[in-house]
Amino acid sequence: MRDGNRKVIEILEGIVRAASLEQAVARELESSILDAYPSADDDDRFEDLLHMLASYEPGGGDYLYDEQQLQEECKLVLLALRE
Repeated sequence: MRDGNRKVIEILEGIVRAASLEQAVARELESSILDAYPSADDDDRFEDLLHMLASYEPGGGDYLYDEQQLQEECKLVLLALRE
């Protein structure tokens, strides 16, 4: 497993297990995905997640995603990466 991919998976797993999710963790995941997968913006596995990360705010809000929504998307991406 590539080191970048390992880091992405570790962050995704941490987000899925977390009771709360700081915005800094979401930004770290976004950065790690883009480092490990330079074309992630055009990759079906990451498109929705990258959009959610850009619009994430703990607690959500108007036009923003919350922890639960981000965790659910992270689960889907984890499944896709493990296939």
